[in-house]
Formats: sequence, C-alpha cells, structure tokens
Amino acid sequence: MKKKIGILVLSGLFLMISVLFTGCLSGKNDGLSYESDGQFRYHGGEKSYTIIGAEENLPETVYVPSHYKGKEIVKYYSSYTVPSIHTIVPDNRHYFLYLDNVKRAYFPYNCDRDYFDGSEAIGSKSLTEQFFVSDKLSVPYFISNIRKLHYASSEEQIERIIYINQSKYKKCISEIEKFIEDKGNGYNDRYYSYKIDKHKIRIGEYGSGNFSDENGKNYIFIFFIQIANTSYLFNYDKAPNDGYFFINEFTYGGRIENTPYEPIREGYTFGGWYKESACTNEWNFDEDRLPEAEHDEDGNLQFVETKLYAKWTKK
Repeated sequence: MKKKIGILVLSGLFLMISVLFTGCLSGKNDGLSYESDGQFRYHGGEKSYTIIGAEENLPETVYVPSHYKGKEIVKYYSSYTVPSIHTIVPDNRHYFLYLDNVKRAYFPYNCDRDYFDGSEAIGSKSLTEQFFVSDKLSVPYFISNIRKLHYASSEEQIERIIYINQSKYKKCISEIEKFIEDKGNGYNDRYYSYKIDKHKIRIGEYGSGNFSDENGKNYIFIFFIQIANTSYLFNYDKAPNDGYFFINEFTYGGRIENTPYEPIREGYTFGGWYKESACTNEWNFDEDRLPEAEHDEDGNLQFVETKLYAKWTKK
C-alpha cells in the first residue's frame, strides 16, 4: 500500500514538474495525441503542428499563434465561422475549435483561405472584434460564413469590427464591391449597403431582421472593416505577408502593448521593436505613446498608422 502511495506521489510530482518546466500538458483527443499550452491543443511536432482544439474557460482576448515551439502551425484549419474553427488534421479527422465567450480574437500572419474552408462550424456569438493581419484572406469569404450565425438564430443582431492591415485595405474595397455585385440586392430576401471611407468600410445586410437604423432599415448584421492603427513589421527584404507581422488597435495618445509572441526569422535572433526601419530608437512600451487624435473640419477622426520595426541579429 505504501509503495502504491509512493508511486502516486511521484507521478503527481512528475506532472507538476513537467508543467512548470515545459509549460504544457499532454493528452489524447479522440485518440489523437496532443500538447496543450493552456489555451490550444497542438498535434504534430516533427516539422509542424496543427491546432485540434481549445481548452475551456478561454480569456476574453485570445491570440491564435503562428508557431508552437518554434515550428509553424500548418494551414489545415477548416470551416471558419467566427468564433469557431473546424480543423482537419492529415488523417482527415475533424475537430472543432470553439472560442466561446471570447470577445477579441487575433489570427496570425501566415493563415490564408486554406485555414478556413467551408462553413460547418457554429460557435458562440460573443466576438465583437477580430484582427486579421494576413494579406491573403478574402474579407467577403469570412463575412459570408459569419452570416450563417444569424440564420441559426435571428433573434440577435450581429455587429463586429474587423481589423486588417493597410496594404490589404485597397484590395478589400474591390473584394467588397464584387461581393455585393455577385450577391445582388434581393438575394435570399437580403439586401446590402456599404459605405467606404479612407480607412473604414461599413457593410450591412438588411431584410427580414427586427433591428432598425435611423433610416428604418432592419439590419441583420453590420460589419465595420477598418485599418488597424498600430502595425508591427518584419522589416527585412522579401518578408512574408507584405511585411506585416501583427496588427492591433489602441487609443490615440495612449500607450500600446508589445506583441503576444515574437516574430521568427530563420538564421536570425529577434532584437525588439524600433521606431524606424534602421532600428535606431527602440520603442519603450512603458513611456512611448501613439500620436494624439486629430479631426478634420467635419469632426471626423483622422487615421494615422504607427509602425514598429523588428530588429534582427544574425546568428
């Protein structure tokens, strides 16, 4: 009996030490082995990883990572209907990643449409802000998938802000115009309206909803697609994603936050974020602030993008 107790105690100590020193737990999901960082479950490890699920009780803000343990997360995410991701691993088993109760979700620079294929997944409607730094994502594509959330329950109006990088914005305008042209007014008893500004697009679908705006239109959902005011750049030639690593949105005149994870460049060590591409003055996250807000003659807020540049040291 004492021997069994001793074995149990040692097993418990080993588990605690593993968590403390590796920062992850391991287990099996439907027979598929995985590691967990406390938020996401990762399968693989030889050359890359795939996210096959999320843990319960996620925080209100989550960051879907680009890498895990220095290895890229492969692009097998499928069926993207925010806030859930339906993942397909190489053996064709399907897994759902639900971001329940999450309000802000950030998606990595290395995701493209292959991450999000189909529309079967249905998650909670808690998300109010989404950040897509990737230049390869089609904005109308994931908008059309988010629309399906409404059709599952028409009792709630969906309203979201979708942040993208500045290089993606012009492309996004043509994508939106083509999306509405293809759908056409009256499609499935739904009608569309949109307004394009220099840094923000407002697109709404209205029809048989119960929510009216000041013009009497019953909007089912409203999206605000806008350029994020803070960008973190790879800062080297032929960098992926048109040079954009991460984006975020902060209050003008206020302090900003560091990125949740560091960029990775093969053969180099990341050396912090700087104010210019030459990496002369390092950004001080405790003291430096964004420029103060400015408005035009009509009182509209003027958009200003603040760029931070990564410094690299060759190994």
